[in-house]
Amino acid sequence: MREIGRILAPHGLRGEVRVLCLSDFPERLTQPGRRWYSLPNQEAYQPLTLVQSRPVPGKNLYIVRFQECTTCEQAQSLRGASLWVAAADRPHLEPDEFYVPDLIGLTAWLAGEPLGQVTGVIPAGNDLLEITTPGGRVHWIPFVRELVPQVDLLQKRLELNLPPGLLELNQNQSQRSRSA
Repeated sequence: MREIGRILAPHGLRGEVRVLCLSDFPERLTQPGRRWYSLPNQEAYQPLTLVQSRPVPGKNLYIVRFQECTTCEQAQSLRGASLWVAAADRPHLEPDEFYVPDLIGLTAWLAGEPLGQVTGVIPAGNDLLEITTPGGRVHWIPFVRELVPQVDLLQKRLELNLPPGLLELNQNQSQRSRSA
């Protein structure tokens, strides 16, 4: 399952809810169909049927109506719930596009040797891969084809082609930010 949103609060008296979009694909909150929810501290997924929604202008929020939720009290019971879609229902990506959760945990290889694991992806002009070595050092590598020419999700690895000095530059920046 993939989390796509969080139910913040009821909206109105007819069971609609305000949902914060947590997906790069907002159509997941606009297209009718099956979704699932889980309440905080609860692992079980419960089905919901999205009937219709509308965006809140200027915000990353949607007003959503579910078939199973027709009263304010029912909407209130969903406050704080996470909304999910099945992983198999993920939208198709173009070549060289990846879902962030699929990158986390990949082993980064440099010059035929493992450097560390991808422990995060930092959104920026070009996303930065956060790679943590077994010794705990953190390196930030721009996620661009020139520096990361190969990503193999099946083998759980990616290849790095880094210019001389990039890793040392990262380490110097990491030490400066800790001392500040």
